[in-house]
Amino acid sequence: MTFKDIMNIVKEIPSTTGRKDCEAVFKLSQTVPNDGIVIETGTGNGRTTAVLALATMNRFITIITIDNYSESKRYSKNRGVWSLDYAKNIFNKFKIDKNIVIVTGNANDYLKNYSGRIDMIYLDDCHLYPVVKEEIILSKQIMMNGVIAGHDYNDWRSDGIAVSKAVNEEFINSKVNIDNTVWSVYYNKETK
Repeated sequence: MTFKDIMNIVKEIPSTTGRKDCEAVFKLSQTVPNDGIVIETGTGNGRTTAVLALATMNRFITIITIDNYSESKRYSKNRGVWSLDYAKNIFNKFKIDKNIVIVTGNANDYLKNYSGRIDMIYLDDCHLYPVVKEEIILSKQIMMNGVIAGHDYNDWRSDGIAVSKAVNEEFINSKVNIDNTVWSVYYNKETK
């Protein structure tokens, strides 16, 4: 499925993730091996999750997406739109629900207890500096080899300055790739 095909499908999902950032996520999804594992923090309405799932649907990728929906009222323009039920309905509608595992809870708590393989982790939930920094530290602890990435690098609309600061501090000796407001690092624990 091409990126254009995917955007024609997901454009109806209200989201703060625009077309250019969806394309960056699409490109990152192509680095995930067949039978890979992707963890996403910050499900929201499910647009990024849907892009990941549609881009990898014929490769048996499992996407674990985590959100506690504590910011629902802040992000929702219409009552009930930014919700777990909305995301579940979208995944079902697009027939991608079988590749997605939804976890309702705190992402950092989940990452602290995660012990499986990860091929890509995409951080896009709380954008407060200490939370982003902890998520990156936890990601580096559990990731052996793959992509650590996230949203809102240098994006003034969503406290992206805090995101940028945490990324730059934690990856001071790594090449950080920036594609619009999506940041990514190809991480190998053995070389760090």
